[in-house]
Amino acid sequence: MISWEQFEADHPYPEKVGQRELFHFRRLTGVKDWLLEHLFVDGKLHHSSPQSLNDPFECKPHYREPESDDERRLVLAKLYGVLREYGMPDHEAQARIVGCALNPALLSQLLHQTGLDTFAELRMFSFTTSNENLLMWSHYGASHTGVCIEFDASIWPIADARKVKYQTEYPQFAYPPVTDERNMQAALIKSKAWQYEQEFRHIFAPGAEAVPSDGDSLLLHPESIIGLYFGVEVDPRDKNRVLNMVERGPFTPKLYEGVLSPSKFKIEFNEISAD
Repeated sequence: MISWEQFEADHPYPEKVGQRELFHFRRLTGVKDWLLEHLFVDGKLHHSSPQSLNDPFECKPHYREPESDDERRLVLAKLYGVLREYGMPDHEAQARIVGCALNPALLSQLLHQTGLDTFAELRMFSFTTSNENLLMWSHYGASHTGVCIEFDASIWPIADARKVKYQTEYPQFAYPPVTDERNMQAALIKSKAWQYEQEFRHIFAPGAEAVPSDGDSLLLHPESIIGLYFGVEVDPRDKNRVLNMVERGPFTPKLYEGVLSPSKFKIEFNEISAD
């Protein structure tokens, strides 16, 4: 089990690493108005389910096999409780656990499925640390036709985003998991192939009493969005669409338009007005 100190070191909050703002890239072309209005007009930050993300390794924790008889009994007892919580009749749950006790392969399968079911309930929103990353503009900014949204990282829920750790080895965890924030670590570790994203991730479970939500979305403070950066290839109609929405919504961000640097492989941003 990872210590709190190590968890905090691997997955710090933005303020702990001096990150005063975080960014999110969004495509515009072909996106329906109501999806954009949800953020810019209603002021709600939609969080995605793990199943909708673009990495097939997302939120699929691998749990280590029990190493002793006592540990195996603890794991089986916990799994029995989980099956009952999910509504399985007592006799079926007992039979399933007996099967797992006799067959390690069945135990491994149940552990894996339990992890999938647990993490499928989470909702998450991804931020990055820079609005200048060319790969991010190409991939998530739809080939520079989208917009990059700047958030104040000192305001909830952005302030509660955790830094993603990138590594080569697929992580394994002990079961049963701890009952605090560390149990979400499987959603905060990704392959080094994604390291260019420099991601911070906000995660919550709908229905948690400490997190008021309307299902998949959280209501933002009016000062949460502080900047909008339009890509160098943005369609003027899409830009105007967003500007009209912002005018009707709670946010008052500064506005910028991207241009290609004449001397470097870099995007430069010029401040513009909403007129």
